[in-house]
Amino acid sequence: MFWPTELTSVQVLPELPNLKAIFDKKPVKGPENAKSIEYQPSPEKDPIIGSVTQPVYTESYKKHYARSGLHLPYAILTYRGLYLYDSRTGSPISAHIRSDNSIAKYGSNVKIRVSPCGRIFAVETSGNVALIYTIRTDLSDHEMLTVFNSDGFVLQNGLPLPRYRVVKHDEAYEDSGLNLDEGTANGFVQSLLKAFKPSTENETPVTDFGLRLRLILNVQSRLADFFFLSNLHIILVNKSPTAFQVVPLGKDKKITYLLAENLTWYPEEDRNADIIDFHYNYALHCFCWVNSLGKCWLAQVGKSKDITLLEPDALSGMCLYSGSEKAILTLISNSKGLVYVGLHDGRLLLFKIGNNGSSTLLKTINKPPNAGQLRHFSLSPDENTLIIQYSDGWTIHSFLGNLNFSTFEFDPLLISSPNDIRFIDYQNILLTHADKILRLKLSGLNFMSDLSSLAVNRPILFSADALRLFCGSNRSSAPDTLKSASEETLYNESRFADSWMLQTLPLAFTQRNSQVRASCANKRGTFFCVVGEKDVIVFDCKLHLWKFLDWKQEDILEQSASGRCHAFFSCLWYQDYLILSAREEVFVAENAEDPTFDPAVYVFPPSCLKSDAEFKIDSTVWNFKLPNAGKGARPNIISVDLDLSQSTLIVTTNEMSIYTWKIREKSADSAANIRASLIFEKLSLYQLKDAFKELENAMYNVRSVLLLRKTDLLILDGTSLFIVSKQAGTAQLSKYHISLVNNQVEYVQKLDQKTFLVFDGSKILHYSVIVDDLSSGTNLGVPVNINIGNEVESLESGSYDVESSGVTPYPLTTQQSDSTVYGVEVECYSDTKIRLVPTKKNYLDDIIDHQIWANIRVRKSDSMEALGITTVYRKMHKLPHFKYVLELLMVRYIQHVYEKKLFDSEDEYFDRLFELIKMTGKMYEILLNCLKKTEAQYWNVLFEKLGENARDIVGTLLHEDQNYKLSAHYLIIALNGEKHDDKLPKDGIESWSDTKLKAEDALLFRSIVQKLASARDYVTCFEMLHFLKLVDPKACTEVIKSIE
Repeated sequence: MFWPTELTSVQVLPELPNLKAIFDKKPVKGPENAKSIEYQPSPEKDPIIGSVTQPVYTESYKKHYARSGLHLPYAILTYRGLYLYDSRTGSPISAHIRSDNSIAKYGSNVKIRVSPCGRIFAVETSGNVALIYTIRTDLSDHEMLTVFNSDGFVLQNGLPLPRYRVVKHDEAYEDSGLNLDEGTANGFVQSLLKAFKPSTENETPVTDFGLRLRLILNVQSRLADFFFLSNLHIILVNKSPTAFQVVPLGKDKKITYLLAENLTWYPEEDRNADIIDFHYNYALHCFCWVNSLGKCWLAQVGKSKDITLLEPDALSGMCLYSGSEKAILTLISNSKGLVYVGLHDGRLLLFKIGNNGSSTLLKTINKPPNAGQLRHFSLSPDENTLIIQYSDGWTIHSFLGNLNFSTFEFDPLLISSPNDIRFIDYQNILLTHADKILRLKLSGLNFMSDLSSLAVNRPILFSADALRLFCGSNRSSAPDTLKSASEETLYNESRFADSWMLQTLPLAFTQRNSQVRASCANKRGTFFCVVGEKDVIVFDCKLHLWKFLDWKQEDILEQSASGRCHAFFSCLWYQDYLILSAREEVFVAENAEDPTFDPAVYVFPPSCLKSDAEFKIDSTVWNFKLPNAGKGARPNIISVDLDLSQSTLIVTTNEMSIYTWKIREKSADSAANIRASLIFEKLSLYQLKDAFKELENAMYNVRSVLLLRKTDLLILDGTSLFIVSKQAGTAQLSKYHISLVNNQVEYVQKLDQKTFLVFDGSKILHYSVIVDDLSSGTNLGVPVNINIGNEVESLESGSYDVESSGVTPYPLTTQQSDSTVYGVEVECYSDTKIRLVPTKKNYLDDIIDHQIWANIRVRKSDSMEALGITTVYRKMHKLPHFKYVLELLMVRYIQHVYEKKLFDSEDEYFDRLFELIKMTGKMYEILLNCLKKTEAQYWNVLFEKLGENARDIVGTLLHEDQNYKLSAHYLIIALNGEKHDDKLPKDGIESWSDTKLKAEDALLFRSIVQKLASARDYVTCFEMLHFLKLVDPKACTEVIKSIE
């Protein structure tokens, strides 16, 4: 989950030398007309028409990054030029400008794509030609560019960095000079070059990747779209007739094609329609396209089929959408099993894809007002954030649709209406105008990439160079270690000062790690850990010191040789014990015999986190290495969680095997000088692979596993939430009962053993466990809908229709102690003033309202589905804001009854709410606050339900309760209500200044004011006199004299 927080750079295209002059100086070989090649001047003034960023989410790109450690560049496209920019610094590094002759022959540039590995670019031209560009493939030999600043000073010396290697000749090794073959770097040249190469990794050198035009593909039929199937295959989508061609880019010259008319599942009318948008997903191996009829189709490739052969029986398709409003865009999220479909009217449809080929419409997201035409979708690398671009602006949504950011909320800015917008990596997005290139820095949410109960309870917002740690409901309740920090360094943003701590990340970490894989703080807030791609660091909140996990040098060399990057992916805390989890990455080099890291869980003691202690892998007090089943696919860890309420560690594998351990603390034996440690007692092993095979929504992409009750599991798989109950079977077999709770879940938060929350992208659902018999499975009551600001309409089909009046603060965490949802939103005052702002909302009103309606439906307080009103009061009256919530519910009720006369005609809701109000012992005080919060036109609704008017209440308060303060306020209410009801004489009076108080009312005023003055309640006296002066100045003067 990401939010924009800072505009870091605004660039234009780099100026280039006179290309014609350079060409004329070179000797020309070939025909005479080669000398007549011309270039239009000033290519830097050409309008930008497109861009493409690196597919950092693909396994092919990850494999490259693991081997080289380099971040590949992104590309900017003009009608004749292709520019490469360094993804870390934004520096221009390469350019290829086409001549006028090339434009005339092949057409101007139109669209650009990038291969899964990020090293091949394909450009479509208006002449129905595909131009294939490549960058350097031997990335083991870097070449740095000479970089100058605007004043001409050298910021980086450009020099080649060849590898001077030891090469084997016959049976002996000898020094043979410069050689680029694989081997161990050595020699005098290499040692000399090290003097010019930065010795610290705190610097980020700009690498020259080169750029070459390698291949020109002439397409016979008109090109509709194209995409990379792999690094060596590109698929072309043709028009008239609709067909698919797979063109190899390597040594293989065989081109395969498939006509749409050969697909038996593709209807006749669709075969003659052109494809207008096409998308291929590498992980799921499926196509999704939209045709000119406005239909959206999904085609899946058989598991044992070779997609490059394009055999008709290898594809099975289904129509996702064929409504009256035409579809125009589509996009696939493989990690969540979602397909996004954009309609011509700007609406967004979210479909859930089942593993049996079925599809379900989850929700419809309506576009913001005045957004214009829908133009483009873009998913973040982790697929947790969706950018939607319109003709007049753009928005950022969570992957299930919550509106996190919208340029339509602010005045027009430089960032408001780009031509194109894409994610560069996990920390930046790229925006292009016709003449400008912009980079926006992002802030992310930690538990979206590593979802754990501890991270949800204490979330962390992180950016490229800093993070914010949630301290609690307010700063005064935060742990002492978090409050002890300097206000200038940790609380320099006043809106975050109450509940968030700001901490800058070390420069050494930010330069080496472009992605925060996981971050988590312990329950007391004394430590927090950050896991990057290459480093693990821990911050001591008391000493304000960072500590790096120290790797052995031989481990680092093995890691580099095996072609694998850092394998830690999760961090947790049990008290002050750090729990790190490592898994085997899928992009191991082909020649790697054994992985550097075994899938394992490591537990580090608090002692190794001290400033003078060693923090190494061998410092662990306990570890668990995943057992290898032998031949076949090696099992891997995909999720690790910790249930603090039951002190249970939960480890989940990709084979759906779930291990659980009970954690116990072993006391220190001072006599034997044995340090305190932990005992991990193995509990249950859940083997759910066979059980999950039968589920339609199962994806084997487990994001979270929690314990519910003692033996039941709550499993979040993709966007589907399941409850797994272990049922006793035969002696050899235990059966599992698996039930679907919700199929659209962004995250789940466990509040206690019987309560958990689910955020579905539009609202929060509050679930409670209903247990009839502990031996049976878990039963859930009807969830409480907690509104966070979206207008959600549930349709008969089971899907949602969501309308957002504006940006909805994203709910980061919920605290049950004060019934509050804590969130965050973006404020944007200018292009340079973008900041995150914390929000909070009390949801107790939703809980009480739900219980009242449940009590009405059941009509008996002893039911498992509803609580009696007395029970509701007993459980909730001590919660903060309880009386305020009753006021709020009564105000809503009064307004609803006024607008809909037949609502609650039998007073069932009113009687229960009024009963709760009476139990507080502050009935008239609460009702008075309700009257003050509504207009006078609504007051009669309440008095009719009560069976008494304001004057009756004044009499009761004066003579029975002798509460003169409340009597004064109700007397003012009575007079205002009577005037509103036209009970005063109709003689042209339009304001209180034109009226006179009745004699009996004047006497009543005088009596109450005198009583209040005697009780020294001068505030209420002043309010009554102020009102009386507006009504009857003469009577007010007489009352004042009587007091004197």
